[in-house]
Amino acid sequence: SEDFKAEQREAFVKQCRLAVRLDLPVVIHTRSAWDDMCDILEAETARAKESGGRLRGVLHAFSEDAATYERLRACGDFVFGIGGVVTFKKSSVAAAVEHMALEDIVLETDCPYLTPVPHRGRRNESAYVRYVCDKVAEIKGVAPDEVARITTANAERMFFGAGV
Repeated sequence: SEDFKAEQREAFVKQCRLAVRLDLPVVIHTRSAWDDMCDILEAETARAKESGGRLRGVLHAFSEDAATYERLRACGDFVFGIGGVVTFKKSSVAAAVEHMALEDIVLETDCPYLTPVPHRGRRNESAYVRYVCDKVAEIKGVAPDEVARITTANAERMFFGAGV
């Protein structure tokens, strides 16, 4: 909320700095604050590089456009969580996914919300991530197994350091 904007910014900066110090990924869920979040990530990424560290993480439930993806991608090692919204008929996320590299995507659910088609309107569950995978595969023009392989490797790299 606007009432606590300064406190939210301060807490986010502190979390980013702690993640850099501990070499851990941040998981960021942004709603209605994309410009502020991008400004902070740009500044904190630069600060981390100056100190020899790195800021990395997941942008959970990514819901913005290709321009925002490119801006955030320039910040460094971030992956973009794509969930059930990509399967919706008028999804702007689907248009963004067209521009995204598979190496920048992780598949996710947002239980109990944002249930993918064909289960939209019901409680979401982790098993439905396969519908997200199928839709991303359709958008990217590749087999679902290829999407699953690459996005799994992305998650492993982010959380377990594989390939880092």
